[in-house]
Parts: sequence; C-alpha cells; structure tokens
Amino acid sequence: MAFGKTNIVCGNNIKSIQDGNVSISSTYAYADISEVDTQKSIILIQNLKRGAKTSYTHPNYYAPAVYSEAGVFFVNSTRIQFRRGTSVGSASYNWTVIEYMDATVQSGEHNSATDWFEDITVNQYDISKSILLCSLCVSNSSHTRSVVLEHVKKDSNTISIKSSSGAIPTVYWQLVSF
Repeated sequence: MAFGKTNIVCGNNIKSIQDGNVSISSTYAYADISEVDTQKSIILIQNLKRGAKTSYTHPNYYAPAVYSEAGVFFVNSTRIQFRRGTSVGSASYNWTVIEYMDATVQSGEHNSATDWFEDITVNQYDISKSILLCSLCVSNSSHTRSVVLEHVKKDSNTISIKSSSGAIPTVYWQLVSF
C-alpha cells in the first residue's frame, strides 16, 4: 500500500541503492560508489554527529558545538563529494545514492546571495511528479546555525531557492522527475 507519493521513490522503479558513511575533518571528502547514471540518480544525506559528545543520557547524542551542514553532489558516475563551509571539527554523514530506471534528474549549484527567492531556469518538468532536494554549504561558520533554506517548485520550467541569515551558502539542488 502506498501513501501519497511513496510509490514514486520505492518499488520497481529503483535500479540500485548504495549507502555508506563519510567523516569530514576538513572542508570536503569523497566517497567512491559503483557506477550509476547520474541523470537518473539522486543523493540523500543525513548529518549524524556534530561537535563533542556530551553527558546527555543517550549514547549517540552529540551537542552541536560545531554545526556544519554539508553539500553533496556527483563528481562523476563513480564518485560523490561532500563539501562543508568550515574545517573546524569533524562531522559524520550517512549517504544514500538511489538510481532509478525511469526518472530524469536535473541538478546544479547555486550561490544564494539574497534573502529573496531567486529563480533558476530548468528543463521542463511535471510539477506533480517531481521532487526537489537541496543540500547546502556555508563558507562562514558563524552563520551556519542560522541559515534557513527554502526551496520550491515554482512552475514547469523554474525552481526557486532562498536562504536567509546574512551568509551566502552554496546550494546543491537535485530535481527528480518521474
């Protein structure tokens, strides 16, 4: 049984799934993967542990003493790159690459310099059958905690990205259409 759009991200449309973990102690790191078609693949990322371990009762809880989100993108069909804006401390990330049999992925990088939505022109897509994913990298670590990233599918040829904080993040976006 599928609820909402669940059926478009699972089931018989998936060609392959790869996952792993990467630790970043500088501003970037790489993960090598089995070859995928980058025009039919997306990367999901989850920040695991940030900062120093605290005395909080949960054994995997880490205080966000060094809060640094990472941007993620394909370097080529066998390598992904994780990029942070600061090299202070280290951070661990779980990642998943999903390659679809029947999907089209558009992706890019955008430096969001204002507190207003900025439009990005893309190839035509069906809004009702698409998902927009974004990850970001902020070069000024003093702004990292306060960045608010908003992204929307505006119309069939446009996506819009907005960040607010006074920082200028690099946003890595992926638009997957089914």
